[in-house]
Amino acid sequence: MPPTIHRIASKSKDHPARRAMLEDFVLDTGLESSAERVVQELGWTLYCLDQPSQRAVFVRTPPDADFSVTPFLRMAQYDHASQVCWYRGQNSMRLPHACLCPKI
Repeated sequence: MPPTIHRIASKSKDHPARRAMLEDFVLDTGLESSAERVVQELGWTLYCLDQPSQRAVFVRTPPDADFSVTPFLRMAQYDHASQVCWYRGQNSMRLPHACLCPKI
């Protein structure tokens, strides 16, 4: 299954310190994309991994977002996120590795 990129319609986290999960966002229907887009475009960061459903969830934040003003990265990601990309499939747990360890 190819990655799907969604715009965030609204945010639904009930407490800022709660663990990160895809259900923190209400999303539009989304468009299919490629895994390379998340790796190559600036602003995409890993938001969470959902092991039971084999899903990797990334959020896109603006380049000028200040992550230093919150105690945890996931809080800043949630506050500044404008898009969500999730990928489910046999290789979804390898996608974050590609983002963290790009080939140079």
